[in-house]
Amino acid sequence: MDVTSGVDVLSSKIAGGGWVRLRTWFPEREFFMRSQGQVRFVTITSKMQILAAGMVLAVLVGWLATMGAMAFTQWSASSERAALLDREATVAASETRLDAYRGDLEATTADLARRQDFLDSILGNLPEDLLSEVATGVPQASASIITRPKVSVRLGKTNTSAPA
Repeated sequence: MDVTSGVDVLSSKIAGGGWVRLRTWFPEREFFMRSQGQVRFVTITSKMQILAAGMVLAVLVGWLATMGAMAFTQWSASSERAALLDREATVAASETRLDAYRGDLEATTADLARRQDFLDSILGNLPEDLLSEVATGVPQASASIITRPKVSVRLGKTNTSAPA
């Protein structure tokens, strides 16, 4: 027994089974029509019925695909529109914050100028050693560490642990 012939038989049985099932769904139909004393027989075969059902199904699938594409396009457009409206709201809020910040910037600048004037007026009341610290930028404690080796050298002592 040849294996290929077995496969062919199996596929023909499956295909034949499908055809038999379709024929049970679409049996041949005969219509009797009487008109002006004549009787006519109209036979609608299974093939014609299957072809008509296939065409209706194809039109229905095409219509559904078109409706799906239109629904997707509508959803996409509305989603993009919503995103654009959100972005527009964000920009409007940012503009409002920027305008408020600009108004506050002038107030902040005036406040900083007032504080600087106050600090400048206090500067005249500081002691001289603190003023020299402010002028040189070296704190008094650091200045004493820097001058310590010099005092040790003047006294004739050597201090190796002091920083140079």
